[in-house]
Formats: sequence, structure tokens, C-alpha cells
Amino acid sequence: MPAQAAAVVAYYEATRRDFRWLWTGRQDMAVHFGHYDDRARGHRRALLRMNEVLAELSGVQAQDTVLDAGCGLGGSATWLARQIGCQVTGITLVPFQAAEGMRRVHRLGLGAKVGLMRADYAHLPFADASFSLYWALESLVHAPDRATVFAEARRVLRPGGRLILTDCFARQSPVLSSRERDELRPGLEAWAMPALIPPHEYGSLLSRAGFVDVEHRDITQAIRPSVRRLARLCHLALPGARLLHRLGLFDSRRLQNITGALIQGQALERGLWTYGIISARLP
Repeated sequence: MPAQAAAVVAYYEATRRDFRWLWTGRQDMAVHFGHYDDRARGHRRALLRMNEVLAELSGVQAQDTVLDAGCGLGGSATWLARQIGCQVTGITLVPFQAAEGMRRVHRLGLGAKVGLMRADYAHLPFADASFSLYWALESLVHAPDRATVFAEARRVLRPGGRLILTDCFARQSPVLSSRERDELRPGLEAWAMPALIPPHEYGSLLSRAGFVDVEHRDITQAIRPSVRRLARLCHLALPGARLLHRLGLFDSRRLQNITGALIQGQALERGLWTYGIISARLP
């Protein structure tokens, strides 16, 4: 397994209990930030609202066949199947996510609509033109080579297929200085993320892969309450986590997850990174 893929698996395996206790709900099964707006003012509602926003922008319909690239525990995949009625295939690098997600799929009676499996979005095990919509909710930030990921997205989408994703982006203007990138690096490493790139680089990569009508929407303000909530939780958890770590009762990766969240929260407040939605389609 490539080093970056192994790092992603190790991160989610180490932090699975933290997500379950502090973030992920039984209805949303989310491992992403929430979208706060007039229709979502609390944490649980904001997590589900992110699915709604992407569904609205992508125009997903019941007849679509969707690839959820980096599906986590299958929260978006099951939401799409239940709310929209479409067919969804979710992929994740993390074995326990695929296994737990499929158990939930069967409990919900969605086995005919949803399939979750272990796979890499840089090397998809699907035939050409298998899907009509490529959906990636806060997952491509783990990719070391987004050009390869977008080439694979292009390959498995049908003519006229759409792509929609959310991600964390480096500040576009002014370009991050070397010092600012150094400040970001510990937080990114803690979350198993390569260096952030700005939105216009995503657009260039998508265009080179053959996508058209590339649009970027900055929704940093909508996820800011989610980032702040995470920072508050981590401030509260940090003293106890450090003590338990010294006693050998708390994994170093879990401690890095907490300190990484604090670094990322401070960096967002300083404007070093943004969060947005990118949509595109094939001719």
C-alpha cells in the first residue's frame, strides 16, 4: 500500500472512537464539517445539510448512478439512496469504514441501492463510463496526486456526467508564504493530508482532465461554526489527552488529531485556508 494511503488508514483507525463519541451521529454518519445556514443551526442538522447542498448543486436524481469517492462510513451514500432514490457505490481505503457502513446499509434495507467497498479513488476498479455523478465530500484532501484522481473520475463518468466535491483549499490570494505553509504543515500531517492547493489549481487540473463548466463556490462562512465547535471540543479534551498519553493510555495519533484540529482552527481564523464546493461536468 502506498505510504499516503497507509497514513490515511492509520489515521481513521486510530481516531474512530473520537469521531463516534464527539462528531458522528447515527443519522448522518458524517466524518466531515457541517454546513450552517438558515436551515441548519445545530451540529447534527448541519452535517445532514451538507448533503442537501451538494445534492441541490449537482442536480442528482433518482436515475443517477453515483460514485461516492471517499465515502467514509457511508453517510452520504445512504442519504442519497433514501432521499433521492439513486444507486450509489461508495469507496473508502479504510476497511472498518466499509464493513461498518455495509452493516448499516443492510439494517436500513438499502442493500439493493447502496454498495460500499474498499478501493482507492486513484485506481478505481470500475469499467469506463460506469457512473453519471462523481461525489467527493471532503475526501480528496487526502489525495497526494489530484491529477490522477481527476483522470480516473473522467474515465468512469459517462459523457455528460457531473462531478461535485467539497474540500479545504489553500488561500488563493495572496499566495501562502513559505512560513505560512510551515505553520499549516503540522495540522495537515496530523490529519493525514498532503499540502493544500488553491481553488484555481483544482480548476486547472479538472480542465486538463477534460471537464468543462468548472465552478467554485466559497462556503467558508458556512463551515466556520463547525470548525469552531471542533476547536472547543479539542481545547476541553487536550489536558486529559496529554495526561493519558504520558501514562501510555492514549495513542499518539489521537493526540495529534486533537492538536491538529487546534492548529487548523487557528489557521482558518487567520485566513490561511478556505473551504468550498467545486462542480464540473463532462461534455
